[in-house]
Amino acid sequence: MRQPSRRAFLGTTAGLCLGVAGCLDRGRSGASPTETPTPRESSRATPEPTPTADASTPRTLGTEQPVGGVPVTVSNLAVQDSVLYRDTDDSMAVASDEGKRYVLVSVSGNESGPPPEAFALVVDGKEFEPTAFRGGIDEYGPRYDPGYGVEEGYLPFVVPASLDADEGRIAVENESQTAAWRLAEIDLDALRRPKAAFELRTVELPETLRRYDPVSVRVTAENVGDVPGTFRGVLNVTNLVAAYAPYPFALDADPGETVVWEETFREGPSRGVESVGFFLYTVGGNRERRATVRGRNETARGTATATRTETSATTTETANATETATPRETATATDS
Repeated sequence: MRQPSRRAFLGTTAGLCLGVAGCLDRGRSGASPTETPTPRESSRATPEPTPTADASTPRTLGTEQPVGGVPVTVSNLAVQDSVLYRDTDDSMAVASDEGKRYVLVSVSGNESGPPPEAFALVVDGKEFEPTAFRGGIDEYGPRYDPGYGVEEGYLPFVVPASLDADEGRIAVENESQTAAWRLAEIDLDALRRPKAAFELRTVELPETLRRYDPVSVRVTAENVGDVPGTFRGVLNVTNLVAAYAPYPFALDADPGETVVWEETFREGPSRGVESVGFFLYTVGGNRERRATVRGRNETARGTATATRTETSATTTETANATETATPRETATATDS
């Protein structure tokens, strides 16, 4: 036997209800204040509601969730004590503010959004809005911003170091709909621990260069903290390979461990270059040096120096390279 359709059933019910005195009044009086009474056009089929994300139940990072009609994914969360970023098109700097830590996540949306300001990092009920670094962070690619055509990118957050971090999530709201992704225990643990601490031990930058000869630099630092960390830094160099070029580095170190970063520029300064600038910025301190360039047949008036930091970044002892020269220093600073 063929069953009546839901639409026919609703139409019949509506007709019966209209024929009985007080039927509609009873239906309305019994409705909850938060409910909407059924309209008289109840014979029309009611569309099924679109499923929405629920921020009260955060999902695992990497899960795609619909938010306001837009598929959104948050993934690849990283907690860092410092960040290397572009401060100009051809130079870099290090963000490593005392008492602060950086959380970065990858975000994927579409041309409709959500915008960056719709996201928040929530830790123990406290919200942190995304920030921005001038020229971006090369390590993570472009900053997420659909308004500028970047539908897949990263978002950075700045938080206090050593949070309690019992619970954390990345939350987003779009078109009155919300979604969230929970931080893993390893991420919460990274937010709780103290920051690592680094001190420069030696910085070897040449004082004098010979035209066309290779140039070498060397930086040594020690993790003097109680936890593992990453020694981040960048050496911005002028008038050598290019007018201005950055050379970033990031070296992991356990407590008490010493790490070394070195770079050799195979092609030295070219004709017409009178000086080369070295600008070192690290989480353990900064150094600057401007080296004089001389021709192959000119006698160098100065030699490279190795700056050793004994107790802090401000207490230094300089050793002349002619007394304690390493092969690298002799090659870059002494004319033959």
